[in-house]
Amino acid sequence: MYLFGYGSLINKNSAQKSFRRTLVQSDFIPVSVRGYVPVWDAVEIIEFDDMKQVPGVFLNLQPQQRAVCRGVLVSISEQERIILQQREKNYACVSLPPSQISGFVAEEPIITFIATDRRKIISSLKEGVIAQVYLNLLEQGLLAYDNLFQEKYRQQVLAHLPFPVKPGNYHFSDPLQNQLTREGLCRD
Repeated sequence: MYLFGYGSLINKNSAQKSFRRTLVQSDFIPVSVRGYVPVWDAVEIIEFDDMKQVPGVFLNLQPQQRAVCRGVLVSISEQERIILQQREKNYACVSLPPSQISGFVAEEPIITFIATDRRKIISSLKEGVIAQVYLNLLEQGLLAYDNLFQEKYRQQVLAHLPFPVKPGNYHFSDPLQNQLTREGLCRD
């Protein structure tokens, strides 16, 4: 099976934290998915080093008929899917039809993680912040891809941020989620 990653999972170093095997950059296949647009509306309460808890806003996918979203495919096992589901606990595991993928012909199922629970989606009327550390992960991850991928991704995801950016380190309240995004798994 393949995972479509469109946020922090485009970054090999970030993704590596949720895998026991060693990932290499060639494991990440740049693709586009038709029918979805990336949006800044997935919310999770996070705590920054200043001890202030705030609604942290993260990337999400929203169905949109003629849209195209850039991201990567990574081949994963069922065990890795379970671990990634714990990492992405605020998102539902959703199947994508292979016919929606451009840039790679997948003969195996494709999944992605999308926030679908209305309690985990922030409206534009509520306050939230985008963590600078999260933006840094995206920017660092982009450097591994060609210029066209970088340009299109930046235009779509990073050009017009709808919430203020907050500097500083943060952590999730859920210890397992925090481990899977920050500290990483112990590899056998």
